[in-house]
Amino acid sequence: MANAITIRGVRFSYCRLFQPVKQNENATPKYSTTILLPKSNVQDKAAIDRAIEQAITEGLNKKWNGVKPPYIAIPIRDGDGVRESGEPFGAECQGCWVFTARSNQAPGVVDAQVQNIINPTEVYSGMYGNVNVNFYPYNFNGTKGIACGLNHVQKTHDGEPLGSSRVSAADAFQPDAQQDAASYGAPPQNSGYSAAPAQNGYGIAPGYGAPPVNSGAAYGVNPASNGYGNPASGYGAAPTQNGYGTAAGYGADPNAGYGNAPGYSAAPAQNGYGTAAGYAAYPNVDPNTGEVLDGGYAPSGMPIAGI
Repeated sequence: MANAITIRGVRFSYCRLFQPVKQNENATPKYSTTILLPKSNVQDKAAIDRAIEQAITEGLNKKWNGVKPPYIAIPIRDGDGVRESGEPFGAECQGCWVFTARSNQAPGVVDAQVQNIINPTEVYSGMYGNVNVNFYPYNFNGTKGIACGLNHVQKTHDGEPLGSSRVSAADAFQPDAQQDAASYGAPPQNSGYSAAPAQNGYGIAPGYGAPPVNSGAAYGVNPASNGYGNPASGYGAAPTQNGYGTAAGYGADPNAGYGNAPGYSAAPAQNGYGTAAGYAAYPNVDPNTGEVLDGGYAPSGMPIAGI
């Protein structure tokens, strides 16, 4: 290939060597890498300058109609200066010449023994090696210049990765002694039950009360008071007083030990006699003589016991 040269002892950045990437939405995806050439390598820099001059001559003959442009864009940048955007280069570029090589085709990527590198993770921004490139002229939308084509990359040794602050998985998941593991719902230790209680001493595992996932029958939810659930099917709610519940089928708040649910005598009015239908009421007695009135019958018509 014309103007192809090998440059040695470089550092690589922005390595896109196994998967092509678009420079913009409308561009063709390309393989590419940015090359950092130490300024101390004057021999290879001179080879680059000669290759660029040859590409300019080729452009005059084949791309620019024999007219040398007043300004020719070349790909080499001074790492101690600024980018085209005006922003300074990164610290890794200081003391280097910086340029980017691109290709529509996948470049050859080999190791120090010139064996193909298969694992993409072995190739990264920050590694060191050698690169084979070529320089060629272009005329694109009125812009005339010299571009750098990427042919092959050789990794010779590792270097500190560039632009990477990513920690390892081992470091990311180190236990933190300042965190109280018990304050988190730990993974289930046995059969899906949670270790740490949610509140009030009740676990949140299935089959336990409080706080309710749902108010399912047969399980009490968070107790209101005194250890009674409110309401779970078939159970009384929290007692109002004296230990009696109010759920259907149970006596309500007792007065002297008698319930007032339907079918039961109410609290006796006096002297132990009930007033519910079907039961004797208190006998109708003349307050002066003590005589039992109404024939000894209660208002219901039933005889009064003992009369």
